[in-house]
Amino acid sequence: MPIRLTGESKRKVSKIEKENKIHYTPSFATCDLICPSFLTENEKVEWESFTKMIKDIKGHAVTDADIHLITMAVQSWCNYLKYDKAIKKKPDQYLLLPKPSKDGGTVYAHVKNPDYYQRKVELQNHIDCLTKLGIDPIGRAKVGLARLSSDKRDDDNVFLELTKRKGDND
Repeated sequence: MPIRLTGESKRKVSKIEKENKIHYTPSFATCDLICPSFLTENEKVEWESFTKMIKDIKGHAVTDADIHLITMAVQSWCNYLKYDKAIKKKPDQYLLLPKPSKDGGTVYAHVKNPDYYQRKVELQNHIDCLTKLGIDPIGRAKVGLARLSSDKRDDDNVFLELTKRKGDND
């Protein structure tokens, strides 16, 4: 039984429906991806490397309409790096935090290190943004296959020359 990656139903889709889907999918002419002014310096550095990676993807579908989603991906990645750095400084899973006791002394409470949870949340947010942008492998499988297959040309077909006979008209 074949695995369906795109979540499509078992119903066969006609060629006309596929062409209509590609034709009526909105597209934007601009892809400048200008960095928002409210980002911090670290986020601006990540923005530049992230947008360069996006522009290098052949047939990418990311445009200026996706700036907010790209911003969320960059911010979540920077937050992930911040929590990861904090964990490397204090790698303990549990922390001893001082709390005042009823008699005026100090009692120590054993609590989970919140940096581990926050790092996990930020990484999941980043992965979700990548999937929605069509940058991770699953997102490319959902979004990119139709775009790349529509870019095929007849002269790319290696077997066209092999199957041609001398008397055939073009």
